[in-house]
Amino acid sequence: MRLVWTEPAQRDLAFARAWIAQDRPLAAASQVQRIVDTVMGLRDFPNMGRPGRRGGVRELAVSGGPYRRV
Repeated sequence: MRLVWTEPAQRDLAFARAWIAQDRPLAAASQVQRIVDTVMGLRDFPNMGRPGRRGGVRELAVSGGPYRRV
């Protein structure tokens, strides 16, 4: 499976990192890496997660934070 990070997704990830870093700078990089690792798992396991509220979208839980990635 081919995985593409859209411009909005890249901006959202950068925003999340900056937002987390305001209170926990060291945790920000770690959380972003967990997000990237989880999302990249879709290349090998495209049905990972659950179907999203919109068609063609998967929702994935990422450990280590109370955030939802779509």
